[in-house]
Amino acid sequence: MGHRALVAYERTDGQYTLHYSHWGAANLKLKHRISAESPFGGDNTDSKWAKQLLAELADGLEADAVDGYLAGEDRPSTVVEPKPRATGLTLDEIVADHLDYLHHEAFFVVSTTFEVTAYRTLWFGLQYDSETVEQGKTVGNGALATVRWYDGEPVGDGHLQGQFAALKDVVGDMIDKGVFTPSTARQYLKRKVAELIVVPKSRAVIDAIPEDLVLGYSRGYADRLAHEFSDPADWRGRRVHILGGSPPKQLDAIRQLTRPILTDEPPADIVGVDWNGLHRGAQFGEFWTADGWDDSGRDADHVTVRKTVRHSLARIREFWQSNGIWPETTPEDAGLHFEYEGPSPADLEQAACTECGANVWRTRRGPFVAEYDTGAVCGYCSYECYFTHRHRNDLEEIAGEQSVYIPPA
Repeated sequence: MGHRALVAYERTDGQYTLHYSHWGAANLKLKHRISAESPFGGDNTDSKWAKQLLAELADGLEADAVDGYLAGEDRPSTVVEPKPRATGLTLDEIVADHLDYLHHEAFFVVSTTFEVTAYRTLWFGLQYDSETVEQGKTVGNGALATVRWYDGEPVGDGHLQGQFAALKDVVGDMIDKGVFTPSTARQYLKRKVAELIVVPKSRAVIDAIPEDLVLGYSRGYADRLAHEFSDPADWRGRRVHILGGSPPKQLDAIRQLTRPILTDEPPADIVGVDWNGLHRGAQFGEFWTADGWDDSGRDADHVTVRKTVRHSLARIREFWQSNGIWPETTPEDAGLHFEYEGPSPADLEQAACTECGANVWRTRRGPFVAEYDTGAVCGYCSYECYFTHRHRNDLEEIAGEQSVYIPPA
């Protein structure tokens, strides 16, 4: 059966030649097998014939002329078929008229400098998810999704496919129950997929991505960062999500993408940011601040990774608010009730031990918080201070002998 894929090679005139690969979609391996030394992904690194053929195709050689070019030669096999399926196409034409979203599992775009961008195909057909849909178009009926890479391997590829399969399963049920028609179901799928973030890895791909999709601007750790292959002007007028990087780095990217310029091009619409660095820091007992990492709570036994992350998030929110970047409303349900509300970062800076006056967050001993039946909430720098103060003042905790811990924000 194979793992079929289409591969588009950029030509010198900005158009593309379209090739087929029968196994190239398996684990998206073609991303690393296509190179300047092996243009069609073969094992032979001395493929002069492949380099020459691709060079002529890039200059406008037609598909019909390739048969004569290859005739009579004993050449090693390649992962990508050397003879193109079509030539002189735009990416929009390939996506709309040639890409089969059911049978082609992946799509690769190769720039003239052999920068390879891999896409997973997401087919909108519902004939296998609904009992009432008989047949769905396969060509031009779907969406493309990029995949993040780490250490040469696709990250989240299986999750992406599983997530989309689950979405289609639910939509198919909605058709069978009369909630959706096939037409409204497709529009719903298109809208939900639009919430996905497409991460371009070359300048040419930015323009090829439909404007209703969010672009991912790589700013953290990635195989290729956005500023390495593009200018801020390339992203203007698009919906952009900043991927990775600490808040100061993200702020710098936002300013570059949105600052006023002499032309009338609109700024980028920054729809969101994300960063997993604070989770990594929390594993070492440190939380993020605008002044750097802080390990004040590292030795506190009860300061978990989760609580440390929450404290970092509070500092990050404070950072964005201080720079005038924060939504007027939050996505949280207005009726959502939290069991507790921890102290703010400013409170922690002034958190003096009720018994001895030491800063409860900056001592090597773990902070200890207790709530008493008088309504008082007292913080201590250690269990010893808690015990002394409680018994000297004959206080009773509302939770019996167990201290009620109120974590940081």
